[in-house]
Amino acid sequence: MRLLAKLICLTMLFSLNSGRQALAQWMLPADLVIELVADDELVPDCTNLTCDLQGNVFVAGPGYIGRLLDEDRNGLYERRHSLVEDLTHGAHGLTVDDNRLYYVANNGVWSIPLENESAANSAPTLHLPITTGGEHDAHAIRRGPDGFWYLIAGNGTSGMFELQNVSAPLIPRPRAGAIWRISSDWQQREVWAHGFRNAFDFDFQPEGSIITFDSDGERDVSLPWYRPTRVYQVRYGNDAGWLSRSWKRPNYDPDMPLVLADFGRGSPTGVLRYTHTRLPSRFHGGVFVLDWTFGRLYFVNTEKLTTELVIEAAGNAGFAATDIALHPDGRLLVSIGGRGSRGGLFSLDVRQSEESQPNSPDLNQRQEAHSNAGWQVGTGPQPRQRRSTAAKRIANLRARDVAQVELGELQLALTIMQAAQSDNDWIDSVTLMCEALGGLGPAQQRDGRRVEQQAAVFDGYRTKLTPQFSLELNLQLTEELLGCLEQTTASDDLRRELVRGLAVLETPSSVAAQFIVRDMQNTEDPTEKLHRLIALARLNSPFTEATIAAVLAAMIEIPVKVQQLGLKVDSNWTPRLAECRAAFRTQIPEIDQRLVEHPHFGSPTHLVWTEAMSKPARQVAARTYLAGTRGANQLSPTVAEFIAGTDLEIPRSVIDDWLADEMYHVAGWKALLRAPKLNDARTLQAAANSFNPEIRDLALNALEQLNVPFVQKESNESSIQQWLEASAAIQLLEGNLAEGSQLFVARQCSRCHDSAKALGPSLAGIAKRFSRTDLLIATVDPSRSISDRYRANQILTDAGQLVTGMKIYESVDGITLMTADARTVRVNADEIVRSKYSTQSLMPTGLLDELTHQQVADLLAYLSSL
Repeated sequence: MRLLAKLICLTMLFSLNSGRQALAQWMLPADLVIELVADDELVPDCTNLTCDLQGNVFVAGPGYIGRLLDEDRNGLYERRHSLVEDLTHGAHGLTVDDNRLYYVANNGVWSIPLENESAANSAPTLHLPITTGGEHDAHAIRRGPDGFWYLIAGNGTSGMFELQNVSAPLIPRPRAGAIWRISSDWQQREVWAHGFRNAFDFDFQPEGSIITFDSDGERDVSLPWYRPTRVYQVRYGNDAGWLSRSWKRPNYDPDMPLVLADFGRGSPTGVLRYTHTRLPSRFHGGVFVLDWTFGRLYFVNTEKLTTELVIEAAGNAGFAATDIALHPDGRLLVSIGGRGSRGGLFSLDVRQSEESQPNSPDLNQRQEAHSNAGWQVGTGPQPRQRRSTAAKRIANLRARDVAQVELGELQLALTIMQAAQSDNDWIDSVTLMCEALGGLGPAQQRDGRRVEQQAAVFDGYRTKLTPQFSLELNLQLTEELLGCLEQTTASDDLRRELVRGLAVLETPSSVAAQFIVRDMQNTEDPTEKLHRLIALARLNSPFTEATIAAVLAAMIEIPVKVQQLGLKVDSNWTPRLAECRAAFRTQIPEIDQRLVEHPHFGSPTHLVWTEAMSKPARQVAARTYLAGTRGANQLSPTVAEFIAGTDLEIPRSVIDDWLADEMYHVAGWKALLRAPKLNDARTLQAAANSFNPEIRDLALNALEQLNVPFVQKESNESSIQQWLEASAAIQLLEGNLAEGSQLFVARQCSRCHDSAKALGPSLAGIAKRFSRTDLLIATVDPSRSISDRYRANQILTDAGQLVTGMKIYESVDGITLMTADARTVRVNADEIVRSKYSTQSLMPTGLLDELTHQQVADLLAYLSSL
């Protein structure tokens, strides 16, 4: 990044229609300038834009598509001419081709004519029925230089694959998100590349590849298979490796697109190759990509594989970047919006001195690819190193459903291992071995292995077919893998795959566990340790006492190290580790008891292992935690709630300490509600008015049993409208970060947004896309705008029970939900009367009840610091 060239530019943003002003700070290079050219009143919650060769700008948001008008030609837009108004949701994929505006919305790809304004109001033409509307559905569409249409879609569109109708598709069994290639008449359709999670946008490279920016596996952060947001150079037939909730292939897989850059957590949106010369020369021919989560615009040099952070909002105005377009004069246009946030349109241009003149417009720049008659899909130079002879075999196996163990391919894998000359040879041979056993991924419904081995944590460590072949060949493969693992020169990537290979073989060799333990002890990275730990849980050999001690030590160390390094964990962290622990019961029958009795057990991070433990083991764990406390401040609220959730006898003095501190109210209420007494009625009334649904229900039952009438608390300036009216006064107050952090925990916000059981989205970078006013609105009115990713399911059972929660797993047998009080609930398929999305957010209302304006300002200050 060109950090030395960065400066903080103070840019005055004008609200074009109302004359209001707001000051925002921008981090951007000294040779660029950014300007607001359309505000929220004109482009509310803007999610998409495009620009034609004449400089007309088209925008879309929830319910509208329009053309912006700059009537006084001063570079600022004053009016929006409506083109489409009957949208059920925000349109994606705006593009102009042959004087028609194409868009993706209302379950299809549509277009309208653009001959004149009156013609633009004609009925739209449907070209292709597809799934739209969800955040992981169909997105951008562009005409390729070869004359074909290209459409990119997220992993919510697997039902689209039946549209593939070419006679001999290169990808006969597509999965996850995909790039489609569609004939100009929309009749012939083929999946061009697949295996993406949720890439929103893409652009073409001159030599025939496609650049896209794909989402990360946010729920898997810090797990061994987590993959960050990545910028790909994609070629025909590439597989981006998204297989399941717990298995995504690594960058070095032979079918993977070339990774040009990765940026960790984020939400990728717009992608644009810069084909003009107006901006500084370092941007020529490279690619701009947008991240909505952190409000950033990156530039990727596709030849040098370098990146530059071009724009980042440093103030509180927010920069929720949704799309990017090239104006024919060479400027960049960037829209902001999404999920009900403030909309806007910005122009990014080269900074001009008073003496200089901007480059003259070149309206033909964007046509340069269309004039390239020799452009062919995927025929450009291949920048990867040459791969082994196994690579083609791997692709062939993946193209079909391997129904039985391919002994010939297994023997070939062994031969390649014995002659391997490079890490690539070794990695590809291990991959070939896995594919000969059906490939990695979710267990089959009739998997013959014990149920613990079918868990999601093993999707990347267990092949779909049981490795039932000759013991001699198994031991030969094991011996080769162990021999390479013993070499100190093996790279980190190779060592990771060697360990995976041993797990896949389910080897009965007792030596394998010793080698993996040694490799685990030689790394300090907790994620890499966890990778080895999961592999150990897959072995079929008995463990020595030394191996058992090493497993327990790793389980103690890994979560502590994750916390010490400041690594994030999300909702998949706890269930996946619980599945790993459960699988160890075969080799370590008393693993629960031995773990909680370990001399170093007692960190709050060790709660991750207590999930679904036996009742006696949880009692021992609770006793260990309680013995280490001298009052509430030495326990985290989560640990206190864990103790209160067991049958351990808790001293009344500890309960009173918890009840005296709002951060520990839930723990105190839980403990009190075990055996409610009449003299605790006042405290029970407070619990019955809690916004925690589990506590509220228990307290109401307790009051009924005690024959005490429930007194509903009157609202204390808690209505949505009252808080919105108070917004201006709150914004004037200076918030205290430390106080806001405590409120974030006390009001249970951290449970849903910053924990291993998070039901809501991560709040990292939230101030980069939402203003404090937006944050206040989202807090007091959480159901105003619900992301599809976090929309709850409502299930009505045949017993009349209504279950509401986030769907975490669904199969033909039933649905598993996580409820707002962090309970896992399974509903069998034959019990379901009706299932639908909820219009209400799982986030409760009333979170700000009884808070003062200053306390709300403190909370907003903390949220803005994330």
